[in-house]
Amino acid sequence: MIKLVDKYLDFLHNKKQVSDNTFKSYSRDLKKLVIFLEQKGISDFKDVDSAVLQSYMDYLIEYDYAASTITRNFIAIKSLFSYLCDIEYTDMNPAIGIKLPKVEGTPNTILNKEEMEKLLKDDEHSVFVIIEYCGEQESLSYGINTYAYYNEDSKIKKEE
Repeated sequence: MIKLVDKYLDFLHNKKQVSDNTFKSYSRDLKKLVIFLEQKGISDFKDVDSAVLQSYMDYLIEYDYAASTITRNFIAIKSLFSYLCDIEYTDMNPAIGIKLPKVEGTPNTILNKEEMEKLLKDDEHSVFVIIEYCGEQESLSYGINTYAYYNEDSKIKKEE
C-alpha cells in the first residue's frame, strides 16, 4: 500500500504540482492511514470499504483530532481513492459518502451603515477594509466612492 501512496504522491508532486504544504499534509495523512490499515490487518486498498474508513474516522475522533484535521485527512483519502480508480487499480472510492465532521469557522461580522460611517470618519483606511469584506458593489450602495482614494508612498489619501 505504501508503494501506491508513494506513486500517488509522486503524481501530485510532478503532474499536479501541488504546493509543498499540500504535499506534506497528504503524505503525512495517507501514511498515517496506511499504518492504521495495517494494524487492522488490511494490506490492500482493494479491501478498504466505507465501514473501514468510518472506523478510521472514529479512531481520529477518539484521539481528539480537530474536525478540520479529520476533514483534511479525508480529503486526502478521497483524492487517493479517486487516483486509484483513475489508474484502474480499484473500481470504487469508499470515501465517497462518508459524512465529515462539521468544521466550526469564525463567524462573519456584519457592519451596519452607522458602524461603517463611524469607521470612515475615524480612519480613511477603513474604506479598504469595508470594500474587502463587503465587495465593491456593496460599498457603492452605501455611497462610498472607491475611486476617490489612492495609495502613495504607503499612505492612503483622499483625492481633493
